Order: sequence, then C-alpha cells, then structure tokens
Amino acid sequence: MTRPTTADEAWGLFNSRLFNHGKEETMRNSFNIALAELFSPPAPADREAGLSIADLQRAHVERQEEWCPDQKPDLSFRGNELGGECGEAQNVIKKLERERHGWRGSRDTVEHLAEELGDVIHCAVLCAITAGIDLEPAVISKFNGTSEKNGLSTFLATPAKGCAP
Repeated sequence: MTRPTTADEAWGLFNSRLFNHGKEETMRNSFNIALAELFSPPAPADREAGLSIADLQRAHVERQEEWCPDQKPDLSFRGNELGGECGEAQNVIKKLERERHGWRGSRDTVEHLAEELGDVIHCAVLCAITAGIDLEPAVISKFNGTSEKNGLSTFLATPAKGCAP
C-alpha cells in the first residue's frame, strides 16, 4: 500500500496491519504505525539525518532574539499559547473523525492537522526554553522511563555524556 494521505486510508492501513500481523502486533501499535506513516513526510533523499530537538530548541532561541529582542514572553504566556495550539489540533482531529464516521458537519484535512501539530511542537519547545529545560534529554528520559515501566523493549538511544548533540 502507498503512503496514506487521508484519515480513511490510515484507518485502512491500521486494519490491514492488525489483521495481517495477528497476535504479534497490538491494536495500539498498529494504529500508531499507521498514524506515523500518515503524518511523517518522506525523508528528502539528499538529507541524511532529521532535525533534532536540540537543533530546534537552538533555532527557537536564535529566532526569539530576532523576533522581539527587548521582550521575553513568560511561562504563563507560553503555556496559554501551547494550550491554544493543542485546541486547534483537537478541532481538526474532531473534523477528521466526523468525516471518518460519515457524520454531518464541517471537514478538514490531514495537511491542516500536520500544520497544527507542528505548532504544538514549536510551542512545547518554547515552553521548555522559557522554563530553562533542555528538552531533548527530557524527552528521551520520559520515553525510556515509560518503556521500562511497562516492560517494553523499545528505547531511545541516550547521547554519550560530555558529547555535544
């Protein structure tokens, strides 16, 4: 199957993975894989590595200085900004689900959801910067802690101590 481009295609991919892999794959893993394939753009052929969280955090610090060098939004502002973007993403998801179920009402696109989820990630990074959090090790630690707590075998590699990301 080609990369899904709609919620219905992602749902179809989810169902085919679920029934083709039997007991080897849980329903949640199947759906998460289908969603990852739906929302992850293909990697450009000329690019070997993706954007790291640390790179994104550095870029936001640099852009903030350019954007408004004399003003630094506080954590309250950043938290409200994040909440607003999460709400916008949820609204798009609602409309996609409405379409998947065949219910009446307004529609939206997966492309718009990708845009809103990008906003959520950017706002989360800005919250971390404002709170003085190095987000990349925090994300790795949280992911690995959840895997360990639940007896799962998927872990993220942790950068070697003393090495720059």
